[in-house]
Amino acid sequence: MKRPLIWILALVLGLPLVLAMWGAFFLFAVFPLQHVYNTWRMDAKTAKLWETAEAQVITLSAQLASDAGGERIENRIICYNGHFARPFTLKAGAPFAGNTPRSVGEQALIAQLPTGGVLDVDFPLLCNRIMRGGIGALVQDLTPNDVYIVAPSLEQQCAFPREGHSSAELLRTEAFWVSRPEITTITTQRLRDVVPLDALGSTDTRQTPARFSERWTWAQFEGDSKWKPDENCWAPRGLQCNAELTRICGGAPG
Repeated sequence: MKRPLIWILALVLGLPLVLAMWGAFFLFAVFPLQHVYNTWRMDAKTAKLWETAEAQVITLSAQLASDAGGERIENRIICYNGHFARPFTLKAGAPFAGNTPRSVGEQALIAQLPTGGVLDVDFPLLCNRIMRGGIGALVQDLTPNDVYIVAPSLEQQCAFPREGHSSAELLRTEAFWVSRPEITTITTQRLRDVVPLDALGSTDTRQTPARFSERWTWAQFEGDSKWKPDENCWAPRGLQCNAELTRICGGAPG
């Protein structure tokens, strides 16, 4: 009678250990090697793609003005149908590789503000819209997904709510205003004619940050700085007023 009991105990105690070891083998051996292989394979495809593929070359621009004067901010974005290799993540699961719209350069308008902050107008889905939906789906008065003013020395950011489409202004504060961005040019060119191969970078998605929070290594859980109209100030994470941040972000939005 004791021997069957021992086997049952061994099974009950040993099975979780075997499963844990099996899972660890995949997490720390199989999946990393699979991602290395996927990246090598997608990088090789990218090298061939660069020789023949066409790209959409987009110029985004906007007007930035203050009491000190005005300037036009501009960025050229190169969109193409490229390849990616995604490592294991808790959200997405096992390593995976495939095709997706990609870009060279930031999908954003970025400019230094007269207040000392940095304007970041994020267009993270611009290339997806162009490569999948066609340029006919785009309008001149593009609406950015996010508009931020960044104060890296303070490790803070001011986030502005998205407004309607009718205004010619994207953002106005007491210190400056920014016109609504528009596409000034869009052309189709051979990829190899507009960028060198090394500018395409690795297909490893961990090495190709595209979103605002990735550009600025901003921890999203930190939260945004909020405008407090009752106290006429910007408050980090909506808490206490910060005079320096209020100056950098341009004072009252409106």
